[in-house]
Amino acid sequence: MIQKSAGASAIAANTTVETTSLLAANGFRNDVGLFNAGEVPANCSARVVLADGAQVGPTFALIVAPLSFSLYEQIPAAFIGSALVSNARLSMRCDQRFFVLSRT
Repeated sequence: MIQKSAGASAIAANTTVETTSLLAANGFRNDVGLFNAGEVPANCSARVVLADGAQVGPTFALIVAPLSFSLYEQIPAAFIGSALVSNARLSMRCDQRFFVLSRT
C-alpha cells in the first residue's frame, strides 16, 4: 500500500521534466517508470527529444491510476517513431504530482 505522504516530495503537477539519456547508439532502450502521487488519475504526456530539444516521434498520452506506478519496459519503439537516434531523452508532464525514473 502506498501512503498519501509518498507524494510530498513529488514533482509538481504541470511541470515538464526530462530523464537522462534513454537511447544508446546501438539501439538499446531504457525502462521508464511513472508514479502518480495524486489521488485522481494522472493525465500525462510523454515525448522523446534530442539534446537540442528537437522532438523525435509523436507525443503520447498516458493515464496513470491514482497512487500507482506504471513501468514501461524498453521505451516502446512507437515513442521513437521511425528515426534512428542516440542520446535521446524522455520529456514527461503530468497534471498530478508525479515521479519519473529510468533504469538500464
